[in-house]
Amino acid sequence: LTREHIGDLRSLLSRWSPYNSKERSTLELGLSRLASSIQRKRGRFWLQDRILDTAIALEVMYELRPPELSYRLQTRAGHLLADTTEERIAISKEVKQFYGLRSSIAHGKKGVDAKESGDAGFALAETTLRELLRRESFPDWERLVMSSTNTPN
Repeated sequence: LTREHIGDLRSLLSRWSPYNSKERSTLELGLSRLASSIQRKRGRFWLQDRILDTAIALEVMYELRPPELSYRLQTRAGHLLADTTEERIAISKEVKQFYGLRSSIAHGKKGVDAKESGDAGFALAETTLRELLRRESFPDWERLVMSSTNTPN
């Protein structure tokens, strides 16, 4: 680790403590699935497993519950991570592509080219984790999505 990495890690860890125990547990699960995805480097299904771990991390961090997981993920990610309509649309498209890949893997569809979209999904999950830590609490998702701005609660 470089000094820059260590400083970044210290900053992120200092933002962990304001979360209450339930929220911290949610973040820990998301982080553990994200960390698990990094370790996937071997085996027959390593890339598919990496994508599924990343998808689970996103579902946890965005506190998703059925129905309409993909749509909720697109909407929440767009509003959490972007300020302009165009940026939100770009994130929504990226999420839709990644979540489509996740669904193809989960439902056993053949012919899925996963590397690029899988990397984009991981980047989205990492950015999400950083933003959640920056905010020091989970947003009120309904308020965030229904508002026209991307400001903390």
